[in-house]
Amino acid sequence: MRGWLVRSAMRSPYANLALEERLMRDMEVKRRETEAQAAAREALTGVKLLTYTNEPSVVIGRYQNQWKECNMKAIADRGLHFVRRQSGGGTVYHDDGCMCFSILLPKRLYDPARSISVVARALRKLGAAGVTAGTRNDLWVGENKICGSAFRITQTVAYHHGTLLLTSDLGALKGAIRPPAALVAGIKDRCPASVRSPVTLLGTEYPEADLAEDRIAAAIYDEMLAEYELTPMPPAPHTPAVVTALGLDDHPHHEDLLELPERGTPAFTLTLALPPTLDLALTAAKNRVASVEACAVRYEGRDMPDYAAALEDYLMGAAFRHDTVREGALQAAYATLDSSTSPYEQEHAIPCANAVLDALDAHGL
Repeated sequence: MRGWLVRSAMRSPYANLALEERLMRDMEVKRRETEAQAAAREALTGVKLLTYTNEPSVVIGRYQNQWKECNMKAIADRGLHFVRRQSGGGTVYHDDGCMCFSILLPKRLYDPARSISVVARALRKLGAAGVTAGTRNDLWVGENKICGSAFRITQTVAYHHGTLLLTSDLGALKGAIRPPAALVAGIKDRCPASVRSPVTLLGTEYPEADLAEDRIAAAIYDEMLAEYELTPMPPAPHTPAVVTALGLDDHPHHEDLLELPERGTPAFTLTLALPPTLDLALTAAKNRVASVEACAVRYEGRDMPDYAAALEDYLMGAAFRHDTVREGALQAAYATLDSSTSPYEQEHAIPCANAVLDALDAHGL
């Protein structure tokens, strides 16, 4: 069976995850193939190691709720990419100091403990002597994690991918994947949560080790060849031009990746209490507000029912993003000025909107 090393030169998380999916689909046994044809396909496509480094990004598991996993306002303010991947698992942060790997192989060879041991042995041979595999098929140095893992399995193919923290910005990591407590407290859903662990950097723990990305890729590849008894094949660098030739620009899955962050958001309910200004309860599905169960707004101790009704009207059907309520706060003030018959609300609509914005700011929203 053949063993391939595919090193992506692309920096886009959308393109790299789409490339991973395309490689996987090319390896899948087709429905009408005979047993002999399937065996020939497996021998030809073999086992692949894909490596890449993304621009600063937050990548969330397929079934997770980003509002409980991330600080979406910080992600938007910093201009980070946000992607919902096809595999399960938890939320991770990518940047120039994070090397991503994916081992794609026939399903009959799929064993996460086996594939993570390949990566661990490679790192130890490069001088990171204390790297060990954890019970969740992740990698640790002492009490700190240096690599998380996630998996995807189809009928005939599987992959095990992970993120190696080499020299990442841990402050940026924590700021991006630490959601506001007030928001998390008000969310109810059935989504899997990330298992949060203390982390460290390989570059910090082993400053003398030979941990250049090309050396890591080559070491993992060599271990993979030995582990699965593979025949080495010529390296296959993937550049944007190669991806275009593969048809990924027009590949439906590439569009799925671009849209999944919102469209793939599981349904959830949010109850938001920001005293003394705002109480809000809503249900969202596919990241759009499906219903508003309650919306109460007060300013200087007095209810603002016309303002609250205008805010509710604005939110219904709107995309649920960190800035939706903020924009709604302003639009509700203008609607109140146009239509309210209450002199008090007419006079205080704009100050009330500012108070709502202040309350959101105070709670990290």
